[in-house]
Amino acid sequence: MNEISLRHRVPDVLILDLALNGISGVDVCRQIRRHDSSIGIIGVSSYSLNEYQQQLAAAGAQGLFSKQDVFSPAFMKAIHAVASGNHAECPGDFPSAKEAYARLHTVPDDTAGFFRTGTGDTRLVCAWPYYQGD
Repeated sequence: MNEISLRHRVPDVLILDLALNGISGVDVCRQIRRHDSSIGIIGVSSYSLNEYQQQLAAAGAQGLFSKQDVFSPAFMKAIHAVASGNHAECPGDFPSAKEAYARLHTVPDDTAGFFRTGTGDTRLVCAWPYYQGD
């Protein structure tokens, strides 16, 4: 297997837990989507999905699943759909990444510095893509 550099790689799909320590996964989604139209975002939660569906769709995600479903065929199908630029087949009105970006990237940024790198202010460190070599 060849060594690969992840320094400039962007994952095709980010699986985002909505209950993060000290910050909302919905807010993380919104900030990513304001700055990037290429990453597909699927939210996961162990809490009621009804509570997050509308907020997460408005924040620019492509789907939402229960943590209990992360190994299900439907979730695997959703990953492939989102990686291809579509939204997941799941309850809720989720846009594609490009549609969400077109809607959100012009919205005023209320969290300046959220993604500042090289400082102590970095709150989202990284999303490590799953890679399996040949």
